[in-house]
Amino acid sequence: MLFQLPCIVLCIFLKTGVSASHEITIADLEKNLFNADSLFEIEQFQQSCILFQKALSDARKLDRMDLAAYALKGLGNIAYTFFNLEKAEQYYRDALLIFHDDGDRRGEVKIYNNLG
Repeated sequence: MLFQLPCIVLCIFLKTGVSASHEITIADLEKNLFNADSLFEIEQFQQSCILFQKALSDARKLDRMDLAAYALKGLGNIAYTFFNLEKAEQYYRDALLIFHDDGDRRGEVKIYNNLG
């Protein structure tokens, strides 16, 4: 019970409250990425996956491929956690292409580390 309480509190705190008529903003997208990472860290993988997928979709809609790369990296981390290595590698390679095209060396290094 001790570990469930913080998760419940965090899940309530992380609710985005975005309605169907609400246009996604970059701030919303960044918040979803941060929240997805936080959920991953506390092993709330299903919720994390949902937010990473939403962030990926939103990043593509906003043509923010730099943020899409971070969503792909997160999805790769989840796939890797569940030993779906082929899927993880595909997510990582897709993210790597974006990081490389954007000149994001830090992102590239993180992905190479994950692939290694």
